Amino acid sequence: MRHSYGMKTVSVERPKTLAFVSYRRDDSRDWANLVTDTLQRQFGRAAVFIDTDNIRIGQEWTKKIEQALEYATVVIPIVGPKWLFLQNPDDGRRRLDSPNDWVRREIEDALTNDKEIIPVLVSGAQAPTPGQLPDSIKKLSSLQFLRISDKRDVDFVVNHLADRLAFKRVKTELDFPTPVDRSPALSESELNDVLARLTAWEIEQRDSQRGHDGTAVELVTTLKFNSFEDAIHFMTTASRYVSRTDHHPFWENQYKDVRIRISTWDIGLRVSAKDVRLAEYLQWLYREYTPGERVGDVHSYTG
Repeated sequence: MRHSYGMKTVSVERPKTLAFVSYRRDDSRDWANLVTDTLQRQFGRAAVFIDTDNIRIGQEWTKKIEQALEYATVVIPIVGPKWLFLQNPDDGRRRLDSPNDWVRREIEDALTNDKEIIPVLVSGAQAPTPGQLPDSIKKLSSLQFLRISDKRDVDFVVNHLADRLAFKRVKTELDFPTPVDRSPALSESELNDVLARLTAWEIEQRDSQRGHDGTAVELVTTLKFNSFEDAIHFMTTASRYVSRTDHHPFWENQYKDVRIRISTWDIGLRVSAKDVRLAEYLQWLYREYTPGERVGDVHSYTG
């Protein structure tokens, strides 16, 4: 594809392979992110389209979706338990019954243009029957659905794209966390109880495309040490516990400070009991580096 801007011609290269992830935010956002991140880890970000990653502020989103559908090698509809039944808030009409529903249009485009379709079931959803679908996408019900309950199931999609559709794996894996834990998020009252115990920590909220409803809620703190060496030693010591529990904070060191943010990525960057346990351990360990607060052998922690 070529675009002309004055005297200059700019070429836009069409991707050789592109997976289009179709989903409803109110139904399967977290699972769509799981599928997307796993595929991006294997094939690179340019090989996977999802609206939250590929449409930026100020861009005409309809054109971006239409272009991605045109280029798509495969369309992956993510079907959760609400996928069939979600309604328009203005008229109460089922979204899927509207010709302007984008999820419907995405599947219509894939069927009309004979694109590869890999329909995915999540969160206990059942495959739709022909009678539950508009005529234009009834054929979807005749396709074999893949039921996903954890990361290992997504590997089937990865292998299918690589073996059957010529998607090329990247040489170095992109360092994205893959959701595997569905621990429930803590309630507001539970968070208040946590802050009463963990006095060095606060709850902060920030914008995040990966967060549920576009926000991240995190436990945060900045720990100050007497030296750079102490700060690094703290992180090295804590890494043993982090590795053993397989729950990793976002942390960074600047001279004698260690800044830490903790939330559970798997549930849309919300605070879960796992985050509290990690924060409790880090606060306990920090006492070893605070004069007058030493508590003995750091390996004796049993929390």
